Amino acid sequence: MSKKFILILLLTSCQTVLYANNSFDTVIYETMVNVAGKDVNKAIHIADSLYKASTEPIHKVKSLMLLADLNLTIGKKNEAVNYAFMAEQITSDNGLYEWQARIYGFLSSHYRSLGLKEQSKIYLDKGLTVINKVEDAGIINQYKGVAFQEQGLYEIENKEYKKSLEYFKKAEPYFKKVRNEGVRNYQLALNHMQLGRAYMYLKERKYALIHFKNALNFLSQLKNEASVLKGFIYEGMGRAFFEDNELKNALVYLKDALKIAEHSDNLNLKEEVYYDMAVYYMETGDKVNYKHYHKLYQETMENSIKTNKNSSEVLVNRLQEREKELAQRQNLLLAVSGFLLVILIVLIIRSRSKRKKQYKKFQAILKNVSEQSKIFEIVKEEEVFTKEELKPVIEIAGKELMSSEVEQQILKKLARFEQGDKFTGRNITLSALSVLLDTNSKYLSHVINKHKKKDFNSYINELRIFYIIKKLESSPTYLNYKISYLAEECGFSSHSKFTAVFKTVTGMSPSSFMQFLAKNQKKLTA
Repeated sequence: MSKKFILILLLTSCQTVLYANNSFDTVIYETMVNVAGKDVNKAIHIADSLYKASTEPIHKVKSLMLLADLNLTIGKKNEAVNYAFMAEQITSDNGLYEWQARIYGFLSSHYRSLGLKEQSKIYLDKGLTVINKVEDAGIINQYKGVAFQEQGLYEIENKEYKKSLEYFKKAEPYFKKVRNEGVRNYQLALNHMQLGRAYMYLKERKYALIHFKNALNFLSQLKNEASVLKGFIYEGMGRAFFEDNELKNALVYLKDALKIAEHSDNLNLKEEVYYDMAVYYMETGDKVNYKHYHKLYQETMENSIKTNKNSSEVLVNRLQEREKELAQRQNLLLAVSGFLLVILIVLIIRSRSKRKKQYKKFQAILKNVSEQSKIFEIVKEEEVFTKEELKPVIEIAGKELMSSEVEQQILKKLARFEQGDKFTGRNITLSALSVLLDTNSKYLSHVINKHKKKDFNSYINELRIFYIIKKLESSPTYLNYKISYLAEECGFSSHSKFTAVFKTVTGMSPSSFMQFLAKNQKKLTA
């Protein structure tokens, strides 16, 4: 049984469709319940059209979260999160606190499903803070109930099944206070389904079946019985009967779950049902059906991996867990699964190796900046360059350009210039710096080329990059600023110009450098 269970349409579109109290919500309802069940791509197209045609912020938010829910059901998690963030921005700008809280709940559930518990808890806490700004007590009760559900799911993933029961039981009184009958029955059905799953982990199948049946009773009171949720309930009941060796009843419920799964694009439900069917037929000795459903299970897993490249490490663990369960029953590991695991592990190793190289580069950058600072601090007027470099006259093409004394004076002035921050000015040019240093641009250009080993623009750009790196290192608050602000702070005219120069000078992007610096500072303060 997968522990990475996502609360199905937990806080967003499902609650809109259950209210469905105006024409716009009715369209959302029809799209979510009727169209999506038959053709999810058509539903996505309708949702996108609703978003583009909407003028009211609340309608835009509902359309975006419908898109998020639909994409999530077919495994497109990155797209789902992008839509959620777009909706969150609108709620933040327009004070739509109820929907802002729902979106935070959506993100919390999503991050938890990827194993990113810290990020998940951050969004859950944000939601609990925002929901207190809502005046409707029913909505507040609903959200607090959902928060307890999320905490119960955390405990399931931590294998603290008894603790998870406590949280699910705490959620129920809040759902009973929800005034809207449709929302109340849906959330109670979902909560009893979660209780049933928790009891399954505790091997207390008698209590699990009681809660699964309660969930079905609550669903039966809805106009539309939320078929995907019903599919998960049937799957749980089938598994319970199977583990009690009541194979006839098990097959009845598993087939009911299968019928819903195959008419749905929900990858989580398909994965659960195909796995159960494979195990059932393996136990009953039906090799043909076993191979069929095991293949479907494998294909569903592969599809999940392809659509979730950014969470590959989490998916590897999930695939390993499932394959381990099958191996314990008949020691069967298909070659394709092993191949996928090897590929993913290689990718993870390469990713870690790349990060190690980047970290070494990051350390080299800090060392270089530190050494440059020390050089600036110890510059003495009589030690600007060596005797070997001091020649009576500087000659270019047989002509005298400047005396060595003039060259030394320019170097001294450059050293003082480098210790300040005038190079961050937008209007700094070769001519302007020549005036500032009381010399001419020809002399100055020659000295920079000879001693700094670069042209004027590269020299100024490098000073700016070292300047902002020192700021980031000495003032941790700078790590919270946007790249565009940092660019302006050190004298660049645009975000893109700053990023390009930063990478040229340091060998890594500003965002990567800032991530390493934040982690480094966290270690030092721990």
